[in-house]
Amino acid sequence: MNFIELDNFLRQPNDEDKFFNQFIHDNGEGFIKNEIKKVYSLNKNDNDWVINSSKMMKENESFAIHQHKRFVSFEEHRHDFIELIYVYSGEIRQKINGNEVNIKAGEICILDLNAMHSIEPAGEKDIAINILMTESFFNSMFMSSLSENDIMSKFIIKAIYHKKESSEYLLFPSSNNEFIQMIMKRLLCECFDKKVAFDTAVNAYIILLFTEFLRDYKSIMGDSKVKDLNIAIITEIKNYLYKNYKVADLKTTSEYFHFNADYLSKLIKNLTGDNFTGLLQDIKLKETCTLLKNSDFTIEEIMNRVGYNNMSYFYKFFKKNFNLTPVEYRNLNK
Repeated sequence: MNFIELDNFLRQPNDEDKFFNQFIHDNGEGFIKNEIKKVYSLNKNDNDWVINSSKMMKENESFAIHQHKRFVSFEEHRHDFIELIYVYSGEIRQKINGNEVNIKAGEICILDLNAMHSIEPAGEKDIAINILMTESFFNSMFMSSLSENDIMSKFIIKAIYHKKESSEYLLFPSSNNEFIQMIMKRLLCECFDKKVAFDTAVNAYIILLFTEFLRDYKSIMGDSKVKDLNIAIITEIKNYLYKNYKVADLKTTSEYFHFNADYLSKLIKNLTGDNFTGLLQDIKLKETCTLLKNSDFTIEEIMNRVGYNNMSYFYKFFKKNFNLTPVEYRNLNK
């Protein structure tokens, strides 16, 4: 399939377009809501309409690509999957968590899990593609597939997507980005052609797509915002360790931040020049000093409170850093 054939294919009403259009003609718009629910939802609760991945993806699939249905409105609903909406032509008018969002030709919008939105009827020339992804697919594709050395890139992807105060959607004004338009068209050709190993090709194009998003985002940020982001990243990690230094280790900390352990180690090294163990030990030492100066706990009690269980190691480690024993440090600072 070439781009001309793709254009012709997308502009032709598909079977579902014809079905819903005929249904409205025969029954009126008042009945279409329940019919749509039968097709897309397991949940028939009018107050909480969920479009389910099991209705949109085949068994064992982690992503699916569908052309948006024209001529019908979708009342407020949410999904149990992540949705990427690409407008091929015209525009798609939505309300996302109460915000008016008009996605124009060439633009891409990403909706988080369970983001509430409604969609106005699309006209004949309003053509959109929905890429549906499970959360595990999203994480594996965009947190694991980029360069292992590009620590900042991975964090930016996580930060810009998972930042909950962002109203649970991202709108990329990508209409003038020719590379993104080419990626999307090639992706769609692969999807609708379904040649051998098309799913592998689609995965590759999705990675390219998000890599291009990342490049645009980083170019917009500028050096000062990157510096601010660096500070925010390490502050968030340190705050967690200060609250959990007694029990924290690399495994539990990486699980808390939804990173793999190797990635978290590289992230900390990149931002502080120290490794995870060094950062944690520094925090433990600071807390030890605070307790030695400001409490009446015994040395053994302090050792236990900060997460050490070997008195000999504790003394040697403390003296190595301060050239004083804990007792000597307390006596000098009380």
